[in-house]
Amino acid sequence: MDEEHKILESMVSDFVQREVSPVSKAIETQGIPQELLSKMARQGLIGATVPQDLGGSDLDRLGYVILLKQIAMESPSLAFLILMENSYVMRVLEKAESGNDIIKKIAAGSETGTVTIPTMLGIAGMGSLEAKAGRISGTIYGILNPSARIHVVCISPDSFYVVDGGYKVSSFLEQLGFRGMKFSSVSYDFDVASSIHVEHRAKDLLEDSAIGIAAIAIGISYGALNRAISYSGERKAFGHYLREFQPVAFTLASHYMDLDITNEYLMSLASGPKDAFHENFIKAKALDLAISISRSAIQIHGGYGYFVDFGVERFYRDAMFLKNISGDHMRDMERLSDLIFGETVKRI
Repeated sequence: MDEEHKILESMVSDFVQREVSPVSKAIETQGIPQELLSKMARQGLIGATVPQDLGGSDLDRLGYVILLKQIAMESPSLAFLILMENSYVMRVLEKAESGNDIIKKIAAGSETGTVTIPTMLGIAGMGSLEAKAGRISGTIYGILNPSARIHVVCISPDSFYVVDGGYKVSSFLEQLGFRGMKFSSVSYDFDVASSIHVEHRAKDLLEDSAIGIAAIAIGISYGALNRAISYSGERKAFGHYLREFQPVAFTLASHYMDLDITNEYLMSLASGPKDAFHENFIKAKALDLAISISRSAIQIHGGYGYFVDFGVERFYRDAMFLKNISGDHMRDMERLSDLIFGETVKRI
């Protein structure tokens, strides 16, 4: 990293330790506090990738990865909210008429947005929307941050509507991960004329977000691994620290090695031009690594790993949930297989 990105990493790390870490457990039960969003907005962290004249920081790809990774080390829920706003919501708004006005409000922390892309969760029967007589109506089952004022609604593979009103949030569901963001079904019934139509390929949004998702997964891995390493040097069994037992030490060392190599690859990709092929590689690898490391962190904590107070179980839950909401994993692997073998790989 150059000096500019090192300063950014240090600044974000300090902010996370000062403002996010003390409330990270509360975020899981009470949601992301508005006060925290306001503080992040003043630092330009919510509109991380948008221009400074719109209230953002105009971070490049590497800066964006650094930001998401550092936040995810303490609160994956908060990191994913930042990714949702920058890689999905505001990316569509950039192409919308009067979209800049909405971007300013989101970057200022006064409003939040959410996006509905049916393939994100990779779940069959997620509901659908129907256009009829100048109105669009229907129900989508399973939306993160449904209480957001701005909804970017995908109605076809290359078409979105930006909606402010005309929707009803049903009762909240208690999801496995990202509990800092609410999750529920939303029923829509809005007038096309009163909403903003934007042509944008949903596939492009999902592909462009791959490196950001990888950054969050790496952050989850570091958050879980750092806690496991720390605990292994505090907890004793049979008169010895856990780290003195080879199975524990070797497991942590192996995870550290894999994580360090994967992180270096991520940073290298983020420092260069967009590379969809390898960014999908790193996303798949980082997601699997986050699940593996966070699971080991729970095991090293023993029975305490299952208690919320020790702060490791949420990393495993969030790693599992992130893999499910980051697109159709099977489709990602099919696409990578097609690129490798030069032909369509059939499902058996």
